[in-house]
Amino acid sequence: MLFRSDVVADQNMWNNGYLSTLNHPEWGEVTMPGAPIRMSDTPMVPGQFVAELGQDTEIILSELGYSWDERAGSAKISVKQTQKISEETHLFDLPLTLRFRTKTETVERTIRIREKEEDFHFQLPSAPELVRVDPNTSILAKIQFKPTRPMLAIQLADHEDNIGQLIALEQLAEKPDTDAINLIQKALLNAKHHAVRMKAADTLKKAGTPEAYAALKSALRSEEHTSELQSH
Repeated sequence: MLFRSDVVADQNMWNNGYLSTLNHPEWGEVTMPGAPIRMSDTPMVPGQFVAELGQDTEIILSELGYSWDERAGSAKISVKQTQKISEETHLFDLPLTLRFRTKTETVERTIRIREKEEDFHFQLPSAPELVRVDPNTSILAKIQFKPTRPMLAIQLADHEDNIGQLIALEQLAEKPDTDAINLIQKALLNAKHHAVRMKAADTLKKAGTPEAYAALKSALRSEEHTSELQSH
């Protein structure tokens, strides 16, 4: 019986096409079994790894912008599909839910995305304090939407929207300045869901700045003190 290492080291296995290599985005070059069957009219081509969740759709809605028109009292959402259009790849037709939270109410609207570039306008009683895109995570795509810092602060403090909190932490990590570090530390101390607290701690660790490490240590000391009080 041959071990896997013996098979991979056998040059005849490579010469006969029984083995091949594929490049994985995380694992690098990986040895895979080749095709066991040869067909004269249908030559085999190298395979590929299954795409990660959202990988193929990540660029579809890569540009989604928001603006507020105070004079008109309306919110504007701009959507751009950025995939390269060809005979095989067409524009997508799909619904997208938007959630606007104002000082007085929360409003949800569903738009239909069909064109390469589209603008949507929504009359609201006041400027939204928070805009959430696909709040129910119903689209298997990584939609790139970057709210303002005040919106991210509100989104991070919403304990009823754990997915929104995780998204806010990811976006705050892109620019870990003093304000972002303070917001992430608050999430570490106050978030109700364990996954959110773990994400906050990991975000501070990956920030790697002296300020981030100080915030992480301070939060951990505070948690230890709280645990001591609860045990007495």
